[in-house]
Order: sequence, then structure tokens, then C-alpha cells
Amino acid sequence: MSQRGMINNAENLLTELHTIEESQMTLQFLKSTITNLTEIVKEQQAMIDHQAGRIQGFEALMQDSKNEVYALSKRVLDLERYSRKLCLIFDSVDVSNDGGLSSALHIMQSALKMHIGPQDIAACHPLTNGECVPVIVKFIYHYHRDLAWDRKSSLRFQMNSHQRPIYIRECLAPIDRDIQA
Repeated sequence: MSQRGMINNAENLLTELHTIEESQMTLQFLKSTITNLTEIVKEQQAMIDHQAGRIQGFEALMQDSKNEVYALSKRVLDLERYSRKLCLIFDSVDVSNDGGLSSALHIMQSALKMHIGPQDIAACHPLTNGECVPVIVKFIYHYHRDLAWDRKSSLRFQMNSHQRPIYIRECLAPIDRDIQA
């Protein structure tokens, strides 16, 4: 082999060594980059797992809260029904200065043939403003409330001073009124 051939071989070998050295440096760089990325992914996965656990906890808490709201809503409805149990609404009652008490008593005594006095009424007041309005009457005794309710058909032809029919309806809780409507 000539000297020129040997020089070319040496130069080629040197170029290949540089290429291999650069490849090894590139591989080292890639290896360290992949290692760093793997660590970052592991940290992010741990954070995701932690957040997923927190979300599941919040979902369980939210479901418990929904159940509690439902239970409280049911209790409120039961209380509303109970508080209205002794009440009736007399519609189209002539209201005087006493909030309709005398008119309601007059209707019960004359039309419904009940022996009832103001001492048997816990509360009586109009539900709206005006002369001829619905009046809510809360009885003290179940007997009087039930008697008025049972005899409501006696009011079929009773008219107030404005020639409007007088009638009795139950005092329902708001949700029950919505259902009835």
C-alpha cells in the first residue's frame, strides 16, 4: 500500500472515530434526556393519582351532601304539612277590621251550623289585601277543623257581599299546591 493510501485510510478511520464519538455523545445525551423525562412523567403520574383520589373523595362528599339535602327537604315538607294540618282557607270572605275573624265565625256558625267561638280559633288573617279575599283560619281543635271541612258542601249557594261564592279549601304545603295545580 502506498503512503497516500495509508493516509486516506487513517483519515477515514479518524472520521469514523469522530462519528462514533459523536454518536456516543448523542446516545449519552439521549439517555440522560430520556431518564429526565421518565422522572418527570413519574412525578406527574403521582400528582394525577393524588388528584384522582381527591376527586373521588369530593364526589363521595357531594353525594352525601345531596342525600342530606334530600332528607332535609323531606323533613321541611313534613313540617310544612304538619303546621298546616289545623288550617283551612275560606275563599271570598268579607274582611273587616278584625282580619276576617268575625266573617269566618259567622260563616261557620250560620252556614256550617257549627258551635264555635273566637276562643276555638288559634289564628285568622287574610292572605291578600282587599275587601273580599281568602282568609286562612287555624283551628285549635282537630274536631272543629274536620267538621268545617266535612260541611263545606253547605256553602254551595252561599255568596259574599260582592255576590261571589264562598268556599273552603285545604291549606296545602307549596309542593302539594304545585302537584294539585
